[in-house]
Amino acid sequence: MPDSTGPMHSSMDLTPHSTVVIGGAQITVQQLQQIYSELTGESESITKYYDDPIRLTLDDIEQLHHRLIQTWEQYRIVSSSCSFTVYYLKNSKDQFNTFERFKL
Repeated sequence: MPDSTGPMHSSMDLTPHSTVVIGGAQITVQQLQQIYSELTGESESITKYYDDPIRLTLDDIEQLHHRLIQTWEQYRIVSSSCSFTVYYLKNSKDQFNTFERFKL
């Protein structure tokens, strides 16, 4: 049985039709986004794409990852996943499914 005090990693991809359990009720991510929008007046999306390239250092990404892990400490996280895609010139790319693999 997974330890309930720390994150459990999963390779599951989150889509608008994925389901989550909130307060014992199973709803889709799309329904959760609609509830969030109604309560806050703001919209939320799973993924955003940007056309303009940005330059990040590994240190920038490590700091962001550390902040995310710190944020999780106040919640009971039962699963999490991350994915990094590095795009290169001439339409090539590398994909990594864990932060540790990305760092290597």
